[in-house]
Amino acid sequence: MAHTNRTRTRTPKTTDRTVRTPASMIATLATMDAIIAFARAHVTADNVASLIGIVRDTFRNAVRGRNIGRTTGWRIMDFQNRVLDMHTREPLTGVQLVFIGACEFPIAVGRIFAPIRPGTDTIDVHGAIAVWNGVRSLYNAGRHANIAPAVPAPDITSGIVKPAAPAKPAAPVVPVAPAAPAKPARKRRAA
Repeated sequence: MAHTNRTRTRTPKTTDRTVRTPASMIATLATMDAIIAFARAHVTADNVASLIGIVRDTFRNAVRGRNIGRTTGWRIMDFQNRVLDMHTREPLTGVQLVFIGACEFPIAVGRIFAPIRPGTDTIDVHGAIAVWNGVRSLYNAGRHANIAPAVPAPDITSGIVKPAAPAKPAAPVVPVAPAAPAKPARKRRAA
C-alpha cells in the first residue's frame, strides 16, 4: 500500500456566539438605564448620525405619541430635566445626550432631536448640542419648569474633537530699562 501525503482538513469549530450589529443592540434598548449605558459605551461623534438613523428606523412605530417618551412615558421637558439632573452626577457628552433624546423620542421634531439638514443627508448634531446647552442654562437658573438645583449641571461638551489651532509664535522679549532710584523722603518740620 502506497503512502500518500494527504493532510486531513479540520472543520472549524462552530461557536454559538452571534455577531451583534448596532441595529440588533439598539433593538434591545427597552429601559432608560439601558439607553444610557449603550450611549456611554458606544456613541461617539463618528457614529452618532448613523446610530440615530438606526434608532429612527427601529422605533418608528414603537411610540405612544410624538412627544411622549418611548421607555419612560415622560413628556419632553420632564425628560430633559431628569437627564440633566443625572448629567450633574455623571456627565455625558453632547453627542450622547442627542442619542439618548433620539432613542426616547424617535419621531419627535425639533432642533434638539438632531433633524436632518435640509438638502443633505447629514444630521445636525451641532445644532442639537447647542439646544441642549440652552436647556441646561435654563435648568440651572430654575426656569425650565424646575427649582434651581443645588448643584448646577456642568457645561455640555460636544464630544466632537476639533483640530487644534496652530501654536502662535512667542512674542519677542523686549529688555526693560532699570527703574530710576527713589528720591529720599522729605522731612517734615515740627509745628
